[in-house]
Amino acid sequence: MKKLKIALVMALAIVSHNGQAAEVACTIPDGFKVQSSDALRMARLETTRSLGLAAALQMKSAAERKIISDLFVNEFSQIEEPERLIGNYACRTIKLGGSLPGVVYGWFDCEIFPEDASLVIRKTSGSQRFLGLLKQGGDGLAYRGALSYGYEDTMTLYGQNQERNQVGCVSALNSNMDHFVLELPQPVFESVHDVIELKRR
Repeated sequence: MKKLKIALVMALAIVSHNGQAAEVACTIPDGFKVQSSDALRMARLETTRSLGLAAALQMKSAAERKIISDLFVNEFSQIEEPERLIGNYACRTIKLGGSLPGVVYGWFDCEIFPEDASLVIRKTSGSQRFLGLLKQGGDGLAYRGALSYGYEDTMTLYGQNQERNQVGCVSALNSNMDHFVLELPQPVFESVHDVIELKRR
């Protein structure tokens, strides 16, 4: 019965666009330049999420299915003051669809900090890392960044390597501004939809 309930919650997140399930929280704001292929990925975010969640229903671990369903069962909260996101976070990557139905990785370290007139998000530990800019667009924050690897001396910037470019959306899971998801639609490698879960330390 518990397994069925989790499956139904995930299915709700897939098919509901008018109910309480999470919707896409952000759009690409004016002046936030991304390549045309990445703008298309952003436009497909809701589709790739749905495909990823559908694949995740086949995961064998009920605990991991619940981790995923809990992220999307409720509406996102509006991010009204982006500066409230500044701080240090525990973060983990969740891959949906692709070569496997889904994978929930362990916790690593992320941070969000101001630089000039923007916010920067950076994953600072783990074998796969990322660095990018955040800018308010709609109810969430649009993300433009790039994948890097832990063994590299410098982090890749958006636009330096098209295969490493990332775009996505940061959404708030509650009004306390201490729990977020960064969704990365249509990653180049491995999965259909990536989710970075962030919990404030």
